[in-house]
Amino acid sequence: MGNKLKFPARLSDAVFMAIKDLRWAEEQPKIQINMDEFQHYDPETEICECCLAGATIVRAYGPKHLMHWHRFDIETKHKLLAIDSVRSGNLAHAINQYYDYQRSLMGFLFPLEELGNAVVSYWDSPANFKKYLQRVIVGLRGMGF
Repeated sequence: MGNKLKFPARLSDAVFMAIKDLRWAEEQPKIQINMDEFQHYDPETEICECCLAGATIVRAYGPKHLMHWHRFDIETKHKLLAIDSVRSGNLAHAINQYYDYQRSLMGFLFPLEELGNAVVSYWDSPANFKKYLQRVIVGLRGMGF
């Protein structure tokens, strides 16, 4: 099976895509959001669990395919892990993963830390989690990411 995941050039656009995929996943009756699980399908219950990055996998491959991030090529792995790093508030690490450690972050460390420290847990409030991601997108775009 070929790689169906296609990522935009900028991390901010990838996070925007992941939010759309998360919203889609939330509407599916057989998909449960679990930020501790990239993507897992239980054939007995026919329930698929996925996180923010996993929602992108599930939308591309369907909930019944087990396509964990480690089964992808290195570039795709890095992009999925970057989205997961954004979810957890580790924005400098996300940028390094997404751009394959090719950009210097020296001028961006304080604003990245400030954005990342504002992370909101999906479990506390899915709506506020998505608002946090929207603020991250604006911040990343303002920095050229």
